[in-house]
Amino acid sequence: MNLFWKNLFGTLESAEKMEQAELDLIAAYKRFTRVAASAELAEYKKLYQEVNSASFQEKKTTWVSRKYRDTEEFQKMRQFKRLDTNQSIKLYYQTLASGELKEFLAFKNSAEYGLPERIKAIAEDPKIKKLMRFEQSKACKTYFRYHNSDEIKEYEKLKTEVVREGFIKVIKDKKRPGYKNTEEYQKMRQFKRLNANRSITLYYETLVSGELKAFLTFKNTDEYKLLVNREAIAKDENRRKFERFEQSKSYKTYLRYHNSNEIKEYETLKAEVENNDFMKRRDFWENPKRWLTTAEYQTEQAYLALANHDDIKFYEKTDEKSFDFLKTWSIAFEDNFEGSSIDAKKWQNGFYHKTPLKRIYSFPNEKQAYTEQNISVANSELCICTKAEQIESAAWDTKYGFITKQFKFTSGIINAGDAFKQNKGLIRAKIAVRGSRSISHAFWMGAEGKLPLTNIFQSVGKKIFAGNYFAEGNMVSKEARSIKGLNARKFHIYSLEWTEKELIWSINNIEVFRTAKGIPNAAMFPAFNSFITEKQKGGNGTFAVDWIRIYKKA
Repeated sequence: MNLFWKNLFGTLESAEKMEQAELDLIAAYKRFTRVAASAELAEYKKLYQEVNSASFQEKKTTWVSRKYRDTEEFQKMRQFKRLDTNQSIKLYYQTLASGELKEFLAFKNSAEYGLPERIKAIAEDPKIKKLMRFEQSKACKTYFRYHNSDEIKEYEKLKTEVVREGFIKVIKDKKRPGYKNTEEYQKMRQFKRLNANRSITLYYETLVSGELKAFLTFKNTDEYKLLVNREAIAKDENRRKFERFEQSKSYKTYLRYHNSNEIKEYETLKAEVENNDFMKRRDFWENPKRWLTTAEYQTEQAYLALANHDDIKFYEKTDEKSFDFLKTWSIAFEDNFEGSSIDAKKWQNGFYHKTPLKRIYSFPNEKQAYTEQNISVANSELCICTKAEQIESAAWDTKYGFITKQFKFTSGIINAGDAFKQNKGLIRAKIAVRGSRSISHAFWMGAEGKLPLTNIFQSVGKKIFAGNYFAEGNMVSKEARSIKGLNARKFHIYSLEWTEKELIWSINNIEVFRTAKGIPNAAMFPAFNSFITEKQKGGNGTFAVDWIRIYKKA
């Protein structure tokens, strides 16, 4: 990867600008978050939705531009006035309130009102006509002439007596002296006279007839009584008064309008136009400056005031996606090296071992010995200083173990293995190298064993490398890339994004390398060191670290 042209044309942003941009982003995010949680923004959003809604805008347009004569209130007032001045409607309400109507309606709802029609219907009934004709017949008149009469009572008594055995015996003895002067003779003579009476014969014929039975039943009904009294009913003065009222203009007007659509409309309109709410609406529409009197106008003014607020304007113009980094990542490990020495709670000198082994040592094929004195913190920078000086120190030989060796240079190494380990994430550090180019410097992530090992930054002379070392069977494999066109003596921000699927290296947010091979699947820790290989001459130099930050998914 060659960054020369990006560096030349300024597309490789400086670390300082990146830092300032990140500080600005953090400040903006804090402000954005504060505003997002504010009551003012909540109110603004609510008002925004309300003021910019179709219903609000339609309402405003209507209230500002509509003429009073085009309103429903105007149309209702005009219709109400037309109905209110209608003379027939006035007569209707006069009649409605009159005593005459009240009395008539009471009469109309009584049984008396329908008597003429009822009598007419009764009189025209064929069965009743037949019964009334029977009433005028000789048979019926004979019945009423003799029914319960003395003649019938005498006849019934004699009829019973003449059939007695003693009576018959006397009657049969006609030769008996003084026979015609006997009581029996006189009674028999009277019985025969009555028994031969045609009217009494007709009475008894009628008495057993079905016609009489039907008539007597009818005669005990209300219908018969009505027929008998029909003339008196027709001539009743009170009835005639009601009949005259029923034919009057007042009553006809009452019938025309009572429960009519006109009256329903009039009464609905009357109740509505006399209602306080209607009068307020009418007054509202009559006012040409009505918009200024509305709650919606006040709402709009409140919205405009909030829309002009600096925080709201900032929030509205800010793309929330610009904070995706801050939302995606949270700091899990950080050191800005602000003390006078390394933070012992975070860093240890030497290599990391889980078991209690010697930690500060070098290797036989290197020219530097590691010491604690070569690590310093000053001016908010971690400095690993490589110096040309003779020293005897430990070295780890894979064949003989720890050996003592004379070194011509000293340098330093620190790791955070005891304090922090993380599997996956984003690792970043701001780094610069100074002094001799015949020194190697490295910022790397290590694990419990020798592998995996991931170099986020490694400088060897003028060259910069990024790479990953991992085991494949019994072999050590690597995926690495040389980065050209970059001056490592200037501070740059070196990053590694470590995901399940790939490793992505970046310098000042410019991607320089990615690989999907040998992705570590172990918790790893950060480390910094400087060293001199057998092929390098060595010299004095400094590995400067301004800060380190390791992020995890938020």
